[in-house]
Amino acid sequence: QMADTSYTIKNFQVIKNKFVRIHEIATTSREHAAAEKERMLSDINAFESEEIDSDFIDLYSDLSGPTLQELQHLNIDEIRAKILEMKCAWCIVYYNSTLRKLFIGRDIFGRKSLVFSSDSNSITVSCIGRPSTLRWRELPYAQVSVIDVDDIFSSLIFSSYLDQYPDDMEKEWTSIFTSVYQDTNHCKDSLITVSRIIRPASACDSNSLSVHLISSICSLLPPLTSIAICFSGGVDSLLITHLLLSIIPPSVPLYLINVAFGDDSLFISRASDRIRSIQAFTHLKQHNSHHTLHLILVDVSRSSLNSARSLLIPLATRPSSTILDESIASVLHFAFQAKGIDFETKEEIQCTSPVRFMGSGADELFAGYARHRHRFERDGDSSGIGEECEMELRRIGMRNGGRDDRVAVINGIETKSPFLHDDLVEWANGLSIEDKADLSLPRGIGEKKIIREALRSLNAPHSAPKQAMQFGSGMVKLENGKNQKGSQLSAHLDI
Repeated sequence: QMADTSYTIKNFQVIKNKFVRIHEIATTSREHAAAEKERMLSDINAFESEEIDSDFIDLYSDLSGPTLQELQHLNIDEIRAKILEMKCAWCIVYYNSTLRKLFIGRDIFGRKSLVFSSDSNSITVSCIGRPSTLRWRELPYAQVSVIDVDDIFSSLIFSSYLDQYPDDMEKEWTSIFTSVYQDTNHCKDSLITVSRIIRPASACDSNSLSVHLISSICSLLPPLTSIAICFSGGVDSLLITHLLLSIIPPSVPLYLINVAFGDDSLFISRASDRIRSIQAFTHLKQHNSHHTLHLILVDVSRSSLNSARSLLIPLATRPSSTILDESIASVLHFAFQAKGIDFETKEEIQCTSPVRFMGSGADELFAGYARHRHRFERDGDSSGIGEECEMELRRIGMRNGGRDDRVAVINGIETKSPFLHDDLVEWANGLSIEDKADLSLPRGIGEKKIIREALRSLNAPHSAPKQAMQFGSGMVKLENGKNQKGSQLSAHLDI
């Protein structure tokens, strides 16, 4: 039950004792991109709605999930358990007409987007926040909710993998119901519980990482005629690329997409991600001459950036609204469009692959953020790093997944994050911190040490320090002089 790569954006509504599907807002086929974007930005009220009075499921998932036939004869508790057992990325809207119950949920890391809006009469759920006239909020990740269609605000059954949400973010959802029955499901505890064991690093763990990552990639890899990866040239995307090349047939072209911002070629050429990506691509070409590799250089001018964030970026990010959200969404938007210059031929090129592999999750798993190093320096040892990594994993659904998926949906593509595959996360969480990182070593060496060792075994570049995409791509530098914090609200997203 692999998600359709031309995923249809839908709105679902519970209103006046009815479960309603509001017909197609937009499809994301590239052949009709201009027309679809125009329709996407039109008013949802212009579309007809259809009452659904039989069993219905809308499942957007990386892997297979429960079918209508499997769910229709189960009781509420059995349905909740079945949904929460799903692996990897998923979101679901399931209506059981016999029970008159609506089940709505997202995976443990919030990798697929669902947002909601409510008024005194209805609840509307969608994967993107449109129309802008409604007040959209993020549906909590890591949970499945059960709503009584006949009395929608009377009660909510809320089953979460988390015993507590960061910043109590779930309360925007649960507070609209008169009574809430809340319980914790422990079937995914291993994905959000990080080992505190301190022991000498194992020499074989970098090999084990490659084995687990290959397994993750294989399970997430749909049958495609081409594949693309968001490619900064950093260690995360480089390792995924290396392993992809060990899996895919030489006849399947692989597109490496690198984004840099600037108004002139010199400015763009100095972006650290651009420099790293060219160096990494050169290495890959030398060692994979039998494969078809393309490095797409996506150059984004200030005018192109302003045009995108005047409409499409706010649509994609809503309800996320900070400067950091805008910055990351902007980089991803142009990476997902994948329209630029072929590094080797210097000709214009656009990748039409409907899938983008990404390195998301590596920093959370393997202590790649500056805050991990700050904690190490504060404590004087690695004893607190497991706690920091665990906190990051529990927060990733609030910070990243929904926003990134909305940008993908707007551009008609799917993202695949093999580092966040359930099996790999469970394995990584069982490692000691010394297996993952050695923060006594300098930047570019100590953090995510296990990834660097895996690259070293492949004779690949492995000393690139961590740099956030908005900095590595040069976007922040293009916006130089504004002296704004990432946590501040963005003026461009207030539409």
